[in-house]
Amino acid sequence: MKLGEILVRRVGSEKHTISDRLAKKLAEVAERKRESEGDGGASNYGASPNRKDYYRGPHNTSPELQKKIFENKEKVRLRIAAQTHRIESSIMDAVRKHYVQLSKNIRRSLILNEYGATVQDHRQSEIERFLNSISKEWHLLPDGVAASIVMNSIQQLDSRYAPAEFDAKSFPEDGYEFEEWLAASLKKFGWNTEVTKGSGDQGVDLIATKGETSIAIQAKRYSGKVGNRAVQEVYSGAKHLGISLSAVITTVGFTPSAAVLAQSTGVILLRVDDLPHLDELIHQ
Repeated sequence: MKLGEILVRRVGSEKHTISDRLAKKLAEVAERKRESEGDGGASNYGASPNRKDYYRGPHNTSPELQKKIFENKEKVRLRIAAQTHRIESSIMDAVRKHYVQLSKNIRRSLILNEYGATVQDHRQSEIERFLNSISKEWHLLPDGVAASIVMNSIQQLDSRYAPAEFDAKSFPEDGYEFEEWLAASLKKFGWNTEVTKGSGDQGVDLIATKGETSIAIQAKRYSGKVGNRAVQEVYSGAKHLGISLSAVITTVGFTPSAAVLAQSTGVILLRVDDLPHLDELIHQ
């Protein structure tokens, strides 16, 4: 009896016709399967010829290899730590270098209404603008770390500049009392001040002097932004008094047109929280 006929009988009662060649191939496959089952599957029957078998058990490494792995990890850790320290140090150095302008810009980025509620807060955007200006590597630090370094550095520098008894938020409501408050606050930072009285002040509310520097100041205790008129008045009043420097100090901010006029006339626009830095702002 031929091999093909034997295999036909095995499939069942129905008669199926297969070639001797195919029957031989099927017999070889069945033989390999029996061999695989006989040796516990060691021959890996049915596996793809290109398949790779990996040992899944525990890996035993030599002490020398373990030491090398530890040394490599330590090198990576030290390299990252050194890089982090360098980036953090460069940020702190840049804050110290640009402290006056940076702190001023950050203060300008936060606007509160007359009740102390936040109207606008763009401090994070200003900090990122500063960081992008000094270094592209700050992104390598974890999220929030670079901004925290900037704010902490500014707060430390603020504590050095401002005396403990100065509070930029303690200004009075009344306009005349506000002038006296400005004069008293500037004295805390080494300025001699004189509050002008009467109709002959020509738009100058007080004069501050330190050494050979004198500046004519108009004080504006406003709940809204200060416009062009204050800039024009203090500029003209300073010229009339023979004082080369002039400034407007307010509690809130200035209109865009006032900022443009101040730039062309040289009038310095300040808020009350700029008082500790008046020296630096004048000589920028």
